[in-house]
Amino acid sequence: MFVGYDSSASFPGGMYKLQQYFKQNLIEVYGQGNASGVRGVYRFKITDYGYPEEVKVLRPGPFPDFDEQVLRFIREMPRWTPAVDWHASPYIFRDCVCTLPVQLPSRQVKK
Repeated sequence: MFVGYDSSASFPGGMYKLQQYFKQNLIEVYGQGNASGVRGVYRFKITDYGYPEEVKVLRPGPFPDFDEQVLRFIREMPRWTPAVDWHASPYIFRDCVCTLPVQLPSRQVKK
């Protein structure tokens, strides 16, 4: 596999914050109930400006509403730090494709 960048795109605050972003948003939508353990896999491109585009479902969740909500959350994500090619002179930002599994936690605590 060929990768045209030296530093991959990153969510503000890292992977932990990305997990929290989805956990908070999905629990707000689904609350505590029969939807626990629901899982899907999604692909999207982070542009050279850090915005998500071309959002797709790779492996759908068990019901379409879950996929629609996750796609909406991906489109509304805050701006990422884009991938960087440090070997270019001057360095340049590049598009980066990300694959993301999203799962509702088995145990949810509703506040």
